[in-house]
Amino acid sequence: MKMIKNIISMFTIPISSRIGYIKLKKQSLKTDLTQWHQSFHNKNILIVGSGPSLDKVDQEYYSRFDVVLYINHAIKLANIAQENYFFTTDIGVALNIYRKPYFSIIKELKKDRSIVAPGNFNQSLFLSKRFEQYFSWICAGDAEYKKFQSRRKVVGIRPTIFYYRPINVDNKVLDKWYSEPNQLKYFPVFEITSALTAINFVAKYLPKSITLIGCDFSSGRAKKIIKDNNAYNQSPFNNADKLFYSLKEYLQNKGVVLENDSWKL
Repeated sequence: MKMIKNIISMFTIPISSRIGYIKLKKQSLKTDLTQWHQSFHNKNILIVGSGPSLDKVDQEYYSRFDVVLYINHAIKLANIAQENYFFTTDIGVALNIYRKPYFSIIKELKKDRSIVAPGNFNQSLFLSKRFEQYFSWICAGDAEYKKFQSRRKVVGIRPTIFYYRPINVDNKVLDKWYSEPNQLKYFPVFEITSALTAINFVAKYLPKSITLIGCDFSSGRAKKIIKDNNAYNQSPFNNADKLFYSLKEYLQNKGVVLENDSWKL
């Protein structure tokens, strides 16, 4: 039975991922919200991930910044006294948060400050309208079929499966994105981690600075995050550090200061 399901998935995933992209393209915002420019332009922005370095900072650290953007489960730490945003590229994580008590924070933020920019288009299928209404949806500007090796074997081998996913982000893609007055027209989504995509989202509005914490891009999660999310203690961050430095150099040429305090504390 498992083998039959695996064989079926080889043929259905290329179709479902493409349909997911079409659905996402249709439901996503077409123009930037004025509020985003007002929140980020000429401000000091903190992007908060879930990595171990998060345990090394206190509330005084957060207070140094004008706006705080929380990634994934880090939203549970949001201080209502500050201007906050939620951001993720993983619908699965957003669904998990939807079942947590601290989803109330996202409800309070409202959809204009709760952003989902999916990297896996399959996940956008079969979502309830009730869930979707809490977020502003952003679709990757361009996508293509990519080959992935299945984790499951079929007749003793791991077959290749084609997924429709966001195109790889390089300087050429970034140039096209940066030249657009409306960034949602050609938004670049990094598949590897929400943090890199969140940087792009903020950087387009020319803040004074962007600083990361809890974005260690290494194994483990902060204790304050995993104490009620044990299954979340995992790290698919291959080459994220290299991509960060490449993005840092690119944005520096655009006058945007990008730092990662996760590696300094």
